[in-house]
Amino acid sequence: MGRIIVSNNEKWRESLKALFSKTELDISYENDVAVCYKKLCVDNENYVSYGDNWIISNGTLIYSGSIGKEALSKLYDEFDGDINKCRSKCLGSYFICIKKNNKIFLFVDPYATYSIYYYIGDDGFLFSNMYMHIQHCVKQKFDQDAFLELTTTFCILSNETIFNNIYRLRGNECVVVDKTICINEVESQDESFSFTSSGKMLDTLIARINEITTVQKRLFGSKAIFITGGLDSRFVAAATSSVGMDASFHYFGGDTSLENYNQPDEKIGREIADTIGGKYTYHDISHDFISDYEKINENDLALRGEYTNLYGGSPRLVEMFRNDIDAPCDEYGYFGEFLNSWEQLDEEYNRPFSLKDFINRIYMNRHNHTEEKNDAVERRIYNGFLYYIKRNNMNEKDLSKSDCCKLYSFYRLRADVIMCNFSNVFRYNYILLGQPDIFPIIRNIPYEWKKGPQISLMLTDNLYSKLLSIPIFSHGKWRVIDENYCYTKNTMLTIKDMIRAILVKIMGTKGYGVFSYIRHKARKLVIDDKTNSLMKDWKIIDYCKEEYKRIGMIDLVWKDTSECHAALVAEPLIMLKLVSDYLIDDRAKG
Repeated sequence: MGRIIVSNNEKWRESLKALFSKTELDISYENDVAVCYKKLCVDNENYVSYGDNWIISNGTLIYSGSIGKEALSKLYDEFDGDINKCRSKCLGSYFICIKKNNKIFLFVDPYATYSIYYYIGDDGFLFSNMYMHIQHCVKQKFDQDAFLELTTTFCILSNETIFNNIYRLRGNECVVVDKTICINEVESQDESFSFTSSGKMLDTLIARINEITTVQKRLFGSKAIFITGGLDSRFVAAATSSVGMDASFHYFGGDTSLENYNQPDEKIGREIADTIGGKYTYHDISHDFISDYEKINENDLALRGEYTNLYGGSPRLVEMFRNDIDAPCDEYGYFGEFLNSWEQLDEEYNRPFSLKDFINRIYMNRHNHTEEKNDAVERRIYNGFLYYIKRNNMNEKDLSKSDCCKLYSFYRLRADVIMCNFSNVFRYNYILLGQPDIFPIIRNIPYEWKKGPQISLMLTDNLYSKLLSIPIFSHGKWRVIDENYCYTKNTMLTIKDMIRAILVKIMGTKGYGVFSYIRHKARKLVIDDKTNSLMKDWKIIDYCKEEYKRIGMIDLVWKDTSECHAALVAEPLIMLKLVSDYLIDDRAKG
């Protein structure tokens, strides 16, 4: 980011400028169509102007190995309207807007890891980073079903948002403004998967990872890595250290499940930092949810928009990103899961395996915190996946395991970019494994080549082998690896793990829900210091349920308090409060 406005409606531009004046964001460039803002923690250059012509960017853009005005000048000079040719020289997570030869072109990176939203109507067009900011101007009808999909699954699979007529710009689209405005489809340029062995694939991945991280080192010098005890952020740490790039390591959490603290993650993160020789910092973002929720106001809408709900709306999260990270770029471990086999899929899969099977037996079983199914939401999810299936020539009635993993990657491209977009408000950020030289490879790895975490561990071993001597805590379990880079069957299980494993073996994926129910009921019987966090969670959940009733905009029945996760109830509520208080009138409530 920091922030961008592109609109031919002066009233809307001025309205958003007035809103953003409530933040510390500074305007870097403005003309009669566009307003561009700097990042909060980096003095980034995001525009070049040539009289009536210009180019602006948002997010993190590297072009021909350079950033800032050098990158934008090169891109402008070489741009001839061919989006794929332009993007072939780009790295990052970005939005580009160019006015050249009396035309305006607007597009994002190939996989839309950088989120840009738009409204096009008789009253004008408006593009910006957050759909709530567009809604602030255009006041469209609230879409309850879209909101319920977001609430249930953490993303919306289609290009729709929770407001009618406000859409997300897809990676295969380019908007062209001439005498009229049109959205053109951009043909996919994904590299075909042509490796004859997993060894050749690994060699290619390692070479490309080193190439990209070397560019990152040269441009940024140092990086902040958000580290956990699992495999994905460990891989990022290995890739960073393999090229000698300085890194600091960060972990944040708090005293409720809203802040997602996990003691093994923190312990292992410290060990990784010590092994590499980087500074480690734990950031406490604990907060009083109820008090902070009641203080949410238009200033939060201005700075954070729909990201106000992150980690239960903790104000300390913003303070941490604003004041406590001393690096020009940061990175998470997203998309590492695509390298590994999928335990839940292996348990449920049988031929033929249809899209309905995938949704009902895998996808929706991951999201079971509401009491009843919603047919409209399930139709939305089905149609969202069907769009991807048709574009990729899959058979919706007979999906292979590789097809299922591709569907999961499609979901992850929606759900796993949220923190990266939030980070871009403050500093540079992009997903290493989401780059066009890498992502097509990992998305198309034949499933039979995946044996547990083998590929991820082999990459880490090749990049920085010392990190495999540090214990692994992944998906709630301590893991032990053997000489073939696979998890051993004698993975260190707690009694809790063993009970869960038995239930899943007997009942399939339904066993996860039964285990969760038993665990929460048991916790009610024991109250000590360790359950203080749980009691806070229950208080938050009960408060949120009453708030949903008070606001009254959605029809949703939550499970019993002891079966709910506080974040899954609280975070949608924060969004609903912003919508109800600032973004909608009675005529548009759905």
